[in-house]
Amino acid sequence: EKLTSTTTATTTTTTASTVVAPKKQKEEGKSVVGHPKGARFAAKMRRVANKRREEAKEERKKRRIAQAKAKQQQTQKKKKKTFQKKKERKQKVASPSDDVYNRIMVDMMFDLIDTNNDGGITNDELVTYLQEEAGIDNESIRYLFTALDTNVDGSLSREELQFAFTNYETPALY
Repeated sequence: EKLTSTTTATTTTTTASTVVAPKKQKEEGKSVVGHPKGARFAAKMRRVANKRREEAKEERKKRRIAQAKAKQQQTQKKKKKTFQKKKERKQKVASPSDDVYNRIMVDMMFDLIDTNNDGGITNDELVTYLQEEAGIDNESIRYLFTALDTNVDGSLSREELQFAFTNYETPALY
């Protein structure tokens, strides 16, 4: 009886030590590869860890792209604001005092060019003035006269000349 009991006790101990062994190895810092399911478990954990690393990498990449887009949009907004400010400054430069100045200049120029004082500038009067003062050729003056004579009556009125000075840039007229 003693022998059977010992054998049973030994078997129990052996079984108990086999079950406990992986826990002891794990506690001691050893791998659980010795365990039948340990290798598969370790491989699965590596796959999960790799997957999480890849997800984190993708997330960082998405964040960088989003930050770059935001920075680009911010730069575009700044450019738009700068352009708008320049445009507003340009509009502020054209103040009422500038309009008065332009009207005075147009009146003085109109009186200089209108040599017969009939209230209109003909093509001949414009050619004579611009050739003497600026040395511009006849063809360019003819194109200029055609562009400025908006009502096509053959003469430029004060209003047509004022419109030209207000709405056209000087280089565009030649």
